[in-house]
Amino acid sequence: MDLMILVRLILYFTIFSIVGYFIEVILCSLDQKRVVNRGFLFGPYLPIYGFGGILMIFLTQNVRDNFLLTFLISMATGAIIEYISSYILEKAFKVR
Repeated sequence: MDLMILVRLILYFTIFSIVGYFIEVILCSLDQKRVVNRGFLFGPYLPIYGFGGILMIFLTQNVRDNFLLTFLISMATGAIIEYISSYILEKAFKVR
């Protein structure tokens, strides 16, 4: 793998993780009318959004000219990642 591709993937992972964290904190804080920390790690990032973003980039690489197919693949990918991570967190850490 080329070094620039690896650097780009790490950068995308970081950006998706941080932006996802802030969006989730803002939405949950508005809903509960107080600041809510949505992460269980130290720092402002949620790795699920990083993994999801990278996976969506890979899975939609060949269909980017078809908006509907790109949307459907991204939606299914996000739902599957969310379900799997929820299941793992529930079983491993007893967190809901």
